[in-house]
Amino acid sequence: NQIPESVYSGQPVPDLDNVSYYILLLSGVKGRARIHSYDHGNYGELEKNIQQWRNDLQMVDLGGTGFTKINSLKAMMIRLKPKQKSKKSETKKEFFERMRKELSGITPAVLHAILTDSMLPDSVAVRALRYIRNQMASASEEDKHAPVPNAMCCQWLKVWLIRKNNRKEGVIEAMYQAENTNVAYRCGAWVAVYASMQQFAMRKVKAGIVQRYYASACQMPALVLGQLSIHSVPHQDKIKSNDYLDVVTCDIAEIPTVLNLEQQAYFALGYRQMTAELNKRLKELKMQKAQNEEAETDEEE
Repeated sequence: NQIPESVYSGQPVPDLDNVSYYILLLSGVKGRARIHSYDHGNYGELEKNIQQWRNDLQMVDLGGTGFTKINSLKAMMIRLKPKQKSKKSETKKEFFERMRKELSGITPAVLHAILTDSMLPDSVAVRALRYIRNQMASASEEDKHAPVPNAMCCQWLKVWLIRKNNRKEGVIEAMYQAENTNVAYRCGAWVAVYASMQQFAMRKVKAGIVQRYYASACQMPALVLGQLSIHSVPHQDKIKSNDYLDVVTCDIAEIPTVLNLEQQAYFALGYRQMTAELNKRLKELKMQKAQNEEAETDEEE
């Protein structure tokens, strides 16, 4: 009680390291209260764990220079919900009631992982990857840019990978890692480079390689990357620099035939982070071009 009272009294907030908390996750079941989970600890540790959750969620934005928004847990849980097959409209209340039922088995585990800085269940990665595959395959043909894996789904995958690997150094960072030698990560970046090349060379293409090949590439890259390499040859003549294509492929000795769940997560993150890196590079080139033109104008004057 001293914490909210300090707002009115002006007194400093007390030290919380020795103050305990107890959390019960409850729901009503036929007139009774059902306990889904129970956690306890001290407030100081809880504050650190929640901050660590926010740190783990850090993800580069598509511009390549900033970070994506960290959304509420409710908004992020929506991205783990199976896509509704029926086109019947539903009210906001009906939507969240359906979400509560469909995610009832995973919500307590996610909440526990956040509060205790522990591993997320594998079902988080399964659901996030399923959402991404559906999103990439059904992207509108009218979009001016190639589709990119959903930001919140990639945040889920990033946290899952970090905690699954016990925070080992170099597991995955917020920005693109050129030094990351994970083959699946490189394969995802590889496909992103091909998608960017097609967008540059064929601006009016209706169904790009992402809509056609992403779902297969993220699961069986060896089957797809060879085809994309052949299709990209005509585009390479229209592009002055293929530096990124050389960078992502230089250390790949053998393309994996099949990717497991963890590798698919790396693939999705490699694709998104490389797309952001390419967008950042494009901005830099445009800025450099504008500066050169301005300098030439000044010389003429």
